[in-house]
Amino acid sequence: MLTIEDNFLADIYRKGKSGGSVKGAQGALSNFKKWLADIDQKVEQYKTMTADDILRDLDKWVANMDSKETNPRTIKQYFSTIKKLLRKQGIKLHSEDIKDMIVFPREVNEPRHAISKKEIRLLLDHSSFERKLLYMCNLSTGCRIGELLMLKKRDFNMESRPIIVTIPAKFTKKKISRTTYLNSEVSPMFLEYVKKLSPDDKVLVLKHGRTFPACVNPDTVSKLFQRNWH
Repeated sequence: MLTIEDNFLADIYRKGKSGGSVKGAQGALSNFKKWLADIDQKVEQYKTMTADDILRDLDKWVANMDSKETNPRTIKQYFSTIKKLLRKQGIKLHSEDIKDMIVFPREVNEPRHAISKKEIRLLLDHSSFERKLLYMCNLSTGCRIGELLMLKKRDFNMESRPIIVTIPAKFTKKKISRTTYLNSEVSPMFLEYVKKLSPDDKVLVLKHGRTFPACVNPDTVSKLFQRNWH
């Protein structure tokens, strides 16, 4: 028998056909479960409570995440996910009540700068072959990391110069197919890598079947830059 969590994740995938959306929701559900142990039991309990009491309870969860220094933006995203789950179970929480009763931590907006060519080169020089290929394809095509991870060998026209990359509509944010290219810098590296792949093989996948780790720990990158800048 499917749980409330199973049905909720299935609905998320059915709506956007996005593995990324499902992973984001799984993160929220995992955090929520660590705090309360069983989602199905908590939902049934909430059905017997007033909206104010539910929000007081959820505020304790938010406070718990804040005490563990969870990123404020992540806290809001997690809360939004749980709110959607509860709505699907007939528990509606109004925005005005949330504003009044949930104390979200303030976001700290640090100034950003566009990554420089020197920083890109430093990052590539300290990356594994797989990460380097992924990042160079990212830089060349302008694709989102999530889009690149879904591409198969047949999505690359390797007879053309430059290599044409077709992003299927089902993998794009707006569900519209588009075309981009691999430049001459990454093409030789890419062509050598895909030689042994079949047309239906995903390109950016490790030998044991997992996709490349798409993200880099920000602290690791920061330390790398600091070490080489001073």
